[in-house]
Amino acid sequence: MNKTDIKTELEKNGAVICPSEDTSMMPLLRQGKDFMIIKNRCGEKLKVGDAVLCIRGNNYVLHRIVAEVSDGYLICGDNRKTAQHVFDGEIIGIMTGFIRDGKETSVEDPGYKKYVKAVLEFRQPVQNMKALASKSRKALRRILGNK
Repeated sequence: MNKTDIKTELEKNGAVICPSEDTSMMPLLRQGKDFMIIKNRCGEKLKVGDAVLCIRGNNYVLHRIVAEVSDGYLICGDNRKTAQHVFDGEIIGIMTGFIRDGKETSVEDPGYKKYVKAVLEFRQPVQNMKALASKSRKALRRILGNK
């Protein structure tokens, strides 16, 4: 399904099933093997942990909301390190489930909810370690006189 078809299907039918085309949401979604079930956002309130479909330039990106900011959200793939800022209007859909090996799993499934909680909890210590490393490098440069 090409990129125009995804947006058209969402607008026309309210939902679309499309293949996972990259590795950013691994291990949840395997590239070329699993399918995402996406529904039209219809202006609904989003929250941290939601996997959302965004328009980024000429591409679509499915990433997880990791933080709300004043003018949008920070999103990041489960298999990525760096969060990206998106404006509210760039988000066109929300994942309601996925299909793996012919079995459909809803985002309401308790196992999925545990997975999301673990992903979000793991991200914070990693981000804290990066911030600490950056601050440590800056402090060391100041101490050594290398600004």
